[in-house]
Amino acid sequence: MNSKFMELIGGHSVKEYVRLVNYGLEQLKGKIATEEAAKAEGKELRKDMMHHILSAQDPKTGMKLSKAELLAESVLFILAGADTVAISLAASFFYLVHNANTLQKATAEVRSAFQSADEIKNGEALNSCKYLDGVMEETLRRAPPKPSHIPREVLPGGLLIDSNHIPVGTVVGVPAYSIHHNSDYYPDPWSFRPERWLVDEKAGVSQASVDLARRAFCPFSLGVRACIGKNLAYLEYKLALAHILWRFDIRQAEGETLGEGGPDLGEGRQRVDEFQMVDFIAAMKEGPMVEFKVARH
Repeated sequence: MNSKFMELIGGHSVKEYVRLVNYGLEQLKGKIATEEAAKAEGKELRKDMMHHILSAQDPKTGMKLSKAELLAESVLFILAGADTVAISLAASFFYLVHNANTLQKATAEVRSAFQSADEIKNGEALNSCKYLDGVMEETLRRAPPKPSHIPREVLPGGLLIDSNHIPVGTVVGVPAYSIHHNSDYYPDPWSFRPERWLVDEKAGVSQASVDLARRAFCPFSLGVRACIGKNLAYLEYKLALAHILWRFDIRQAEGETLGEGGPDLGEGRQRVDEFQMVDFIAAMKEGPMVEFKVARH
């Protein structure tokens, strides 16, 4: 694809998406070439996810995935399998170092749940870290890795949205970023408050308010098209955060503001304490700059 032409008609975000697709195509071609070379030399194949996708076929028709479908899978694996958790970890570091009390609570919880880093694995102890769950949910609310809408085409008969008739064939969608900052579901939406996800009647957080927040929560999409890797992503995300908070004391690097908003960044980007992302199907970001110091236990 011609990225210069696409940038001209669609802007920087479209150019970056084209670059992503081209990268996915390069990786696909490389994987196919590697598999063919291994077969020719009689070597054992590396049976990763793409290996199984390449060899998959419909049990009834015998059909295999087309080149376009294989390319789509390649891009999906790159985005969903790596970028999303990386974005969430970066956003978590940003909000933790910008909210000292939250950082202290999360760190104390993790260090009290485990006696050594080797103990940090999926299980009862990790599940007991409820405040860390709140940090993750609040990060995904404030900085969903896929902030834009997931397009849906209106079916025959049209659709009524907020008293407006939307005709058949119209593409509609609600950006996760927008609904995640709707005060009807999230009071004080521009504050980073992991406590909003944890029922505590004494603190004014009821089961009803948590249920309402979850009704609008959609970082993995909703319904039959929801992310199939949601549980794996949560586990990967939580294990990484737990290991880092157990092993290191963290703080924002002195004099660094990368990732922050500011008065000169344009409409909607003035909040210093909001992690800045650029939306292009998934998200791009810079920062934060964080210092890590090995913790003493």
